[in-house]
Amino acid sequence: MIRGILSTSLPVLLIVLAATAAQDKKPDADLPADPPLPPKPKIVKLDEVIGRLTKVDKKRNTLTIQVTYSVPDPKAQSQIQHLNSELASASRIPNPSARARRISDLQSQINSQSSRVKQEHKDVTVTLGEDLNVRLKSPPVEYDENNKRKKHTPEELKELKGPGNEWGYTGDLSQLQSGQSIKVYLGRKKIDKSKDKQTTDTTPFVYKIHVYSEVKK
Repeated sequence: MIRGILSTSLPVLLIVLAATAAQDKKPDADLPADPPLPPKPKIVKLDEVIGRLTKVDKKRNTLTIQVTYSVPDPKAQSQIQHLNSELASASRIPNPSARARRISDLQSQINSQSSRVKQEHKDVTVTLGEDLNVRLKSPPVEYDENNKRKKHTPEELKELKGPGNEWGYTGDLSQLQSGQSIKVYLGRKKIDKSKDKQTTDTTPFVYKIHVYSEVKK
């Protein structure tokens, strides 16, 4: 008798418990939706700077890069002035053949001196953007338990490269070190025409960095 009552009442009890649980559980549709993330500001590219990284200042959120550029050699410029004076004198040589030979010789010397340049260096400090994209020319160097350089599988390389078809491999700010050869991409936020131009920050910042030197993991 008892067994019959239990077999009859058990399905009813399960239905009641399920209905109670459904009432206690608030459907996800009734929960307040998370606010949408603000869209990332569009960036207008301004310039590219190639150089040697000399300093990473995380407190000021800046990078200092040593840029190498060419300037005319002062000694060569002085020599060119002297050759131009001789060129003026050569134009007064009476003999046409001798005059032509002398002018040709002087022009050759002037061209040679004009190609002489001097390498100079200048430190440039740039501000880092919020969503900095660091890309590495090659995957970070790893070593196995035998202190031998690890070779990555195609699957590992694909994962290290990250989504999309960007240059190089995914990196981060912690992998930047003094002495590395890098290229930084400078840009500014695109002005929203629907808003007041004065409210848009147009200060240049670094939004992407390419690292050409090897990086250790």
